[in-house]
Amino acid sequence: MVVALTVGMVELVGTARLQARLGTANMQSPSFAQRLQLDQSTLAMFRERPALGWGLGTWADVYPLFARFNTTAVYAFAHNDYLQLLAETGLAGVGCALLFWGLWGWEWARALRRRPPSPLALAAALGCLGILIHSWVDFNLHIPANLLLFFALAAMALPSRADGEGPTPLP
Repeated sequence: MVVALTVGMVELVGTARLQARLGTANMQSPSFAQRLQLDQSTLAMFRERPALGWGLGTWADVYPLFARFNTTAVYAFAHNDYLQLLAETGLAGVGCALLFWGLWGWEWARALRRRPPSPLALAAALGCLGILIHSWVDFNLHIPANLLLFFALAAMALPSRADGEGPTPLP
């Protein structure tokens, strides 16, 4: 019934406007040279405000002031999560991210000293690593589902309290 209703609505409304819109949309990713220019522009943004950055979520608004090339394309993200974090939050935000990874790595190393990781924990850690590597060339951590998956994998990679281990409670 849902399929029949959907087909009926498409027939009634038509697809000409949708096809025209998709035909004019810029559906391609930036080229390698454009990505390098985006990176250079983002670093210039950071150099302007290194301590606290421009503010979380402001990259798309501030970027045009620092753009290194002229294009009709509109970029909402830097296509490099790390540089965008650096430009938006400065050294303070990067310090927070490094603190998170330092604490996470400390717990991971502590768990490894006790016993080898389970296959699930190892797979979760490798999944996190894959997402982090991909973040060098894309903005996948700005997609809520990917960010949720990332933190779920990070939590799964650490041993749980049910295993008799887990993060050390704070005093």
